[in-house]
Amino acid sequence: MIRFLIAVLLFLPFSLGRAAEGDIRLVFGGDVTLAAWYPEVVPDARDHEWPFARPQELFRSADVVMVNCETAITRSEKREPKQFNFKMDPDLVSVFPKSGISLVTLANNHVYDYGAEGLRDTLAYLDQAGVEHVGAGMTLAEARKPVVRDIKGKKFTFLGYGNYSAATEKGPGTAYRHPEHVAEDVRLAKKNGADIVIVNFHWGLERATEPTERDRALARLAIDSGADVIVGHHPHVLQPVEIYRGKVIAYSLGNFVFGGNRRAGKNSALLEILVVPSGGIAHRLLPIRIDTAETRYQPYLLDPATTLADRSN
Repeated sequence: MIRFLIAVLLFLPFSLGRAAEGDIRLVFGGDVTLAAWYPEVVPDARDHEWPFARPQELFRSADVVMVNCETAITRSEKREPKQFNFKMDPDLVSVFPKSGISLVTLANNHVYDYGAEGLRDTLAYLDQAGVEHVGAGMTLAEARKPVVRDIKGKKFTFLGYGNYSAATEKGPGTAYRHPEHVAEDVRLAKKNGADIVIVNFHWGLERATEPTERDRALARLAIDSGADVIVGHHPHVLQPVEIYRGKVIAYSLGNFVFGGNRRAGKNSALLEILVVPSGGIAHRLLPIRIDTAETRYQPYLLDPATTLADRSN
């Protein structure tokens, strides 16, 4: 597994099912694409419990489970002119709520694979399934709109920004990761009373094991503006976790259930965040195994003893 950069302020190990009353758990996964190879490899593509069955104990213990939904959800045939186009069968959208995933980011380079029609369908199907989303919309204002949740007396704001298919004032697409938009949106969230601001970024270079300097600068700008947790994806491999000003930056969580890849197995990770009543934030990385041949897109947790933990604030 790649090297993780952890600036340790104070250790606070925590284990599954042992959070104290009032603690808030959030779990973040990387790239999810129930398309491409996925329906050909899984035993039954209609089994809506299959892909996330094995981490269910973890998911049930969480107040929020969020992943990067890196696909259009549509039956449209109007493909955008690009090398890889992913679309998920709308009948599979209930996989998310049935598995405990109630929130996704759409700010990525595949949500617009079937153009405006595909994006419109994606938003509609997620809405029908009760899955909230950030990072894409039929206008820039919609794409930048946060999801706000009140959990156990604390206000959480979730934002998402991507690196392709930018929305415009009157046109559909993603919330592009313009630094000025990121800073403005995070500051507004704090002004509106957010206790915890979580920002998802689709960024970096595919298969690169280190973030770019541009990504480091953007992550730090978000934290300087008031963000508390940064969750990254796009490289399809793990990248370092960094603590900056006591805040967590997970530069890339790698793949989770990514049907666009049928390569040999590898290790990845989930990010677990624990927010204690005082407002302190702990995190740990939970290693997972992804192996198409072995598990057929059903990742599982590795030995928890190998996880890393840190407390900030």
